[in-house]
Amino acid sequence: MNPKSIGYIKLDGDKLDVNPNYLSNSSDIVMIEKAIDFTLKLLNQDYFRDVIHNIDCYEQLSSNPSSYILDNFQSGYHLIGGSAELIDSNFELNGYSNLFICDASIFDSYPASNIHSSVVLISSLFSSRFLKNNA
Repeated sequence: MNPKSIGYIKLDGDKLDVNPNYLSNSSDIVMIEKAIDFTLKLLNQDYFRDVIHNIDCYEQLSSNPSSYILDNFQSGYHLIGGSAELIDSNFELNGYSNLFICDASIFDSYPASNIHSSVVLISSLFSSRFLKNNA
């Protein structure tokens, strides 16, 4: 997304003040509104009608997405680790056929909190292996 909102970290003596300032730039909200609009249009296609029975907060999402964003969006951390030893080299859960894990939980450890690029990389690796093994 390349957000424009900028936060700060200040140290005043022993007091640490951290303010990520999420969504303080209106262009970030506009970008999320566009993503919500695209997603709602996609989910309303005939292909999804038999799969999706209800979209929570649909009226608010479609009529006032900025209100929904400001009321509900928050930061979260990517959960790292916990299932590294549970999968094989094809991302398949040990002892279960056709059950796969491909997210940040497969890493033993990671030196930083933002692991987006690594998750994108493993998803590409997973999809290649899955298609090779199941085509």
